[in-house]
Amino acid sequence: MSDDLVTVLETDDQTEAVLYRAMLEGAGIRVLQLQLRNPGLLSSGADLALPRFRLQVFAPDAEHARALIAEYRLLAHANEISIRVPDAHERPEERGFPAWVHWLIAVLILVAALLLLTPVGGSLRSLLGR
Repeated sequence: MSDDLVTVLETDDQTEAVLYRAMLEGAGIRVLQLQLRNPGLLSSGADLALPRFRLQVFAPDAEHARALIAEYRLLAHANEISIRVPDAHERPEERGFPAWVHWLIAVLILVAALLLLTPVGGSLRSLLGR
């Protein structure tokens, strides 16, 4: 078996990289996923926001991997399937509670924990208990 790695996909979309990696691994193909940075952007910090993903497979599996990716893309195009997962603002019915509700719950839990678990909380409990 050849130990040479061959790039079968390079994309800016993490969802796409994860989807194809799972598909290839499900087909029994071992995949190496790399997250690349653009060295030209290091000084600005923009590389942190713009990662690039590369999927590599061993040379004997490369043709099969490329065929699977091409077949999926053809199927997705024919059925008008998007491989991009919509953001929460695109599907408000599935969002759940607004962020401020989550923060309010977290603050209430923190205050309750402080009142129950600290000496100050014990002093307050003894004052309120009288």
